[in-house]
Amino acid sequence: MATKEESKSITIDLDVVLIPLSILLSAVMVSASILYTFRDGSVKKTTTTTTVGAVDSTIESLVEEIEVDTDKFAECVADNDFKDEIAKDTSDGQAAGITGTPGFVVGKLNGDGQVDGVVISGAQPYSSFKTEIDNYLSGAGESTAKVSIDDDPYLGDKDKVKVALVEFSDFECPFCQKFHNDTFEQIISDYVDSGKIIYVYRDFPLSFHEPKASEAANAANCVQKVAGNEKYFEFSKLYYERTQSNGKGL
Repeated sequence: MATKEESKSITIDLDVVLIPLSILLSAVMVSASILYTFRDGSVKKTTTTTTVGAVDSTIESLVEEIEVDTDKFAECVADNDFKDEIAKDTSDGQAAGITGTPGFVVGKLNGDGQVDGVVISGAQPYSSFKTEIDNYLSGAGESTAKVSIDDDPYLGDKDKVKVALVEFSDFECPFCQKFHNDTFEQIISDYVDSGKIIYVYRDFPLSFHEPKASEAANAANCVQKVAGNEKYFEFSKLYYERTQSNGKGL
């Protein structure tokens, strides 16, 4: 007959054997379950990944709404990266004295595409823009800043006007959003549609609004490339109306 000490020893020995055996059996059952689940390839991955050149579905819906060919737009996004163009816009803005968004240069438009004028900072009321624009239209404006209109999207006839308003903006900036929702349309109505100035939009995405700010800028550039300046500003209008801003996107 085994003593209490001997029985205890036998129990410990069985545990040492059975615990790893149970772990092994569990592993085999899990493996078998996985093989069974994927045996016919019917289960697909549920995780999503963002790939370079992918089209954001919310942006694509907006593009479709303004009646731009979504196939051509998607092809443009897949084949083009406007990173260098956007960086150039930002660099030119900084050189002109733009330190935040929205920032503007209003002034005399020269034949070489250069604008000699002054900087207007922030989402100023309409009256602030009116005062400076009227100064340059009358020939009284001074020149303290200079910037090119480059090859960026614009509204108006650049071959017939003598004054330009150049905006440097971030699609995810709440102050840019305020300007576009409150002031932009009146400037266009009073000065662009009447043939007095041209309005130019250049990108100035802020680092703390990335990656959504540059994603929107890249998409907008593709809209321009595929469908021209008018559609670019239609896209811009809707994006500013609907963005959550501060880097949250649509």
